[in-house]
Amino acid sequence: SALSNLPKLEQLYLAFLTIDGTCFKDFADSQTLRSLTVEYADNLSDEGAQHIANLPNLEVLKLQTGFGKGKLTTAGIQAIVNKRLPSTFEFDKKLIDDDLFKLLVDKGWLYGPSPAGSKKEKPATAAEVKSISLDGTKVTDKGFEAVLDCTNTEYLFLSKTGISDVTFKKLGDFRKLKYLSLGGTKVTTEGLNAVASAPIDHLALEGNTLTEDTFKAIGRMKGLEELWLRGAKMKSEWLKHIATLPKLKELNLMGAAFEDSAAQYLKTMPALQRLTLNNTNLGDKGFEEIIKIPTLKSLNLDSTKVTKDAYLKAKKSHPKLRLYNYRHNRK
Repeated sequence: SALSNLPKLEQLYLAFLTIDGTCFKDFADSQTLRSLTVEYADNLSDEGAQHIANLPNLEVLKLQTGFGKGKLTTAGIQAIVNKRLPSTFEFDKKLIDDDLFKLLVDKGWLYGPSPAGSKKEKPATAAEVKSISLDGTKVTDKGFEAVLDCTNTEYLFLSKTGISDVTFKKLGDFRKLKYLSLGGTKVTTEGLNAVASAPIDHLALEGNTLTEDTFKAIGRMKGLEELWLRGAKMKSEWLKHIATLPKLKELNLMGAAFEDSAAQYLKTMPALQRLTLNNTNLGDKGFEEIIKIPTLKSLNLDSTKVTKDAYLKAKKSHPKLRLYNYRHNRK
C-alpha cells in the first residue's frame, strides 16, 4: 500500500519475497508504474496475475518464479495477455500451450507494431519474422498453425515440444529455413524429407530415436554445416549416409553410439573441423584414425576408451589440433 501511494513510482523490482501477487490490487489506479519485475517468487499465483493484469500503463513485465514448482499457471499468463500485452513481457515459456501461443500471436507478441520509444523493434508483419523460439513449451502441431504464415522464418527452436511430422509437412513454403532445433520432438524421417530442400545449415536431433532412413534424409541436406546428435539413439554405421556432406564442419555425437569402426566414415567428411565424441566407445584405434583428418581443428573425447598414452602422444604429434580430455589433461 505504501509503495502504491508513491506519486512518481515508474519502476518496481521485487525479488526473493513471499508474495502471491494479490498485493498488486493496490496499484490498480497507478498511472505512473510502467515497469514491474518479480523474481524468485514461488507463491506468485493466478489470482495475483489477474491483479497485475489490471495495472493500466505497464510497458515492461518480467515474472520469474523461484526454485519450487510455483503456483502461477497458464491461466494466469492468459489473464494478463487477455487484458493487455505489455510491450516487453518475460515469463516461463514452459507455461505456453497451444491456446496461449495463439493468443500471444494474435496480441502481437511475435510480430506487430513496435511501441513508440521501444529499445528493440519486433517484426512488423508475419513476413518479417526470422526466428520462432518455442523450446520447452507445450505447443503442438495444433498451436503451430498460428505461425504458418511466417514463411520467411530462418530459425526454428522447437526442442522438447509436441511438434511432429504433421507440422513439417506444412512447411513447404518455409524456403529460408537455416536452423532447426528438434531435440526431443516427434519429428521423423518423413518430416525431415519435407524440408530437406531448404538451405538448412544447423540441425539438432539431440536425444531423439533415429533410424537409418533419418540419416539418409540428413544426407540430402547439402548445405548442412552443424549436426548435433548428442544422446541420440542410433547405429554408428549409419554415419555412412552423411559421410560426404560437402559443408559439414561440426558433428556432435556426445553420448551417442560410436565405435572405432565408424572412424572410416568421419575420414571421408571433406570439411569436418569440430568433433565431439564424449561418452562414446571411441578407443585408441579409432582415435588414431580420426586425428589424421586434415581439416580437423578440435576433438573432445572425455569419458571415452582412449588411453592416456595415446592421447598424450597425439598431443605431441598434432600440436595444432585442439584435443580435450579432462582426465588425461590432469597431471
